[in-house]
Amino acid sequence: TKRMSAATVILTDAEGKPLPMGAEVLQDGTGQPAVMGYDGRVWLTDLSSKNNLTVTLPEGLGTCHASFDYKPVPGSIPEIGGVICK
Repeated sequence: TKRMSAATVILTDAEGKPLPMGAEVLQDGTGQPAVMGYDGRVWLTDLSSKNNLTVTLPEGLGTCHASFDYKPVPGSIPEIGGVICK
């Protein structure tokens, strides 16, 4: 059995608005893309203590970058909010 280092991350723009659904989220160093869901939420796995993301916004709106710290919570999957993509 392998322990999973995963979390739901909530990404917003600089104004605090959730990033749009359908944005592609790429976790630096893993090469594993994820797709943004509702309300700026994205499910990410294989997290380390410090994580960097590159987000490609839909409809040619460009890219932004975000970083956040991760600390495992035994017995649960954390939700990490307030992550700003610049």
